[in-house]
Amino acid sequence: MTATNTAGSSSATSAATAPVGLAVDPTVVAVGDVACPVGDTTNSCQQQQTATLAANQKPADVLMLGDAQYNSGLYSEYTSAGAYAATWGVFNAIVHPVPGNHDYTMSSSAAGYNQYFGNPPSDYSFNVGTWHIIALNSNCSNSGCADQIPGFTTSAQTSWLQADLSTDRSACTLAYWHHPRFASGFVGNSPGVGPLWSALYSAHADVVLGGHDHLYERYAQQDPSGGATSNGIREFVVGTGGENLSPITNAEANLQFSDASDFGVLVLTLHASSYDWAFKNTNGRVVDSGTTTCHGPGSGSANALVARDMGALHTLRHSEPQLLFDARPLASSRPAVARRGLPVAIHCSRACDVTVDAWLRRDGHLTRIARFRETESEITRPYSQILLRLPARRLQGAGSVTLVLRFSAVDAAEHHRTVTRIVLLKRR
Repeated sequence: MTATNTAGSSSATSAATAPVGLAVDPTVVAVGDVACPVGDTTNSCQQQQTATLAANQKPADVLMLGDAQYNSGLYSEYTSAGAYAATWGVFNAIVHPVPGNHDYTMSSSAAGYNQYFGNPPSDYSFNVGTWHIIALNSNCSNSGCADQIPGFTTSAQTSWLQADLSTDRSACTLAYWHHPRFASGFVGNSPGVGPLWSALYSAHADVVLGGHDHLYERYAQQDPSGGATSNGIREFVVGTGGENLSPITNAEANLQFSDASDFGVLVLTLHASSYDWAFKNTNGRVVDSGTTTCHGPGSGSANALVARDMGALHTLRHSEPQLLFDARPLASSRPAVARRGLPVAIHCSRACDVTVDAWLRRDGHLTRIARFRETESEITRPYSQILLRLPARRLQGAGSVTLVLRFSAVDAAEHHRTVTRIVLLKRR
């Protein structure tokens, strides 16, 4: 397995000390909201039972979905008697954690979490079998998961995610963080992670995992607005790691299955172009299970992938007085950039002129390499596709190649809109 962090470096992981299965297709276990602090007498504290259940699955990897240790995420809590280290610590060699909100209770830097898990990157990705897996920090006040100015400026985290996705051609993609985009329990939806969901949807991702709500939920495949679609992302909420359970309070649209009565873990078997899921309770009983085919390369026609990219743009209501504008590269065509140019989807709610500035980032330097201008007569509404014919010679050479594309739109009433997109074409 290889891993890539926010700095772009790669490393090989050591062999796991926890039991690893012999199956050709790897199995991963996912869960969050795990261990009570020592002396807790008010919660269920089933962390030992869920750890035993997880070990029985013989996973290749463990995805820890945040709030691994209550109440404050202190290092002393992680290592106290009967807590996380004493139960789930057996998986330390194969665990891939993300922080939860409780990790920031006593420290703005999640110091206890970072000390225990060895200072993992805030955002990082790795491969398991043929799958690309992305770990993200959803504690927005600390990691900037939402757009700083929605629709205009993309946050550093979302930009990193877009760059990571742009270089990966895996057939199947899974991402996970703590706060679920859609949830039906006490804490409910987390719209702040919407830009992450949108970036993943644009790249044809398959699965998103979250915790935070202390229950199990499985949703139908959904687009960024929460609409059910076979091209969408399936979300699982797995906050059943042991601390306590909470009830369903407001069932969200597209919720297909829920269980607020069982502690347990989600077991995912990752095939080359599909996945099996099974939520198992601490008695080993399968409570929910199924199989889904991935969206990735080879799973559909090029036209279908382009249609999906176009569909990722915002839905327009033509009666709105504001100029609505969005633009994004078509992920399904990025490998052909140097040969044919970069296809881009444009979305304007009314007639507008669009200017595109293309900048090349190489070795820390930013250089503008091209400017394109499309007039209102050249852009069909509400959707249009243009081809940016970039100078191929400028894209060649050693080192990483990143494109920074700045799209500027203006209508007849002088309403201006700007969108910046980042495309990582080649990694060092």
